[in-house]
Amino acid sequence: MITTTTKVTLHPESEPLFSERGYTIEIDEEAAGPFIKLRGQNDLAECGTVFLEYKDWPTLRHAIDEMVEQCRKLDNAGKD
Repeated sequence: MITTTTKVTLHPESEPLFSERGYTIEIDEEAAGPFIKLRGQNDLAECGTVFLEYKDWPTLRHAIDEMVEQCRKLDNAGKD
């Protein structure tokens, strides 16, 4: 058994997990290999739109990079 993180939520430290200033980064797979889903938790965002506060980018990018690495591991898991 291995543990695979498939969803990460980023939110301001002083706000709750469901903050409208938060983001979710998720690994999904639909038989063609894993991919990343990024969602803003803002109700004003239209489908397919993510609003990013520029100050959030370094933390968001770091979390996305970690999830991409998880995707690589998942994609290569059966190829060894």
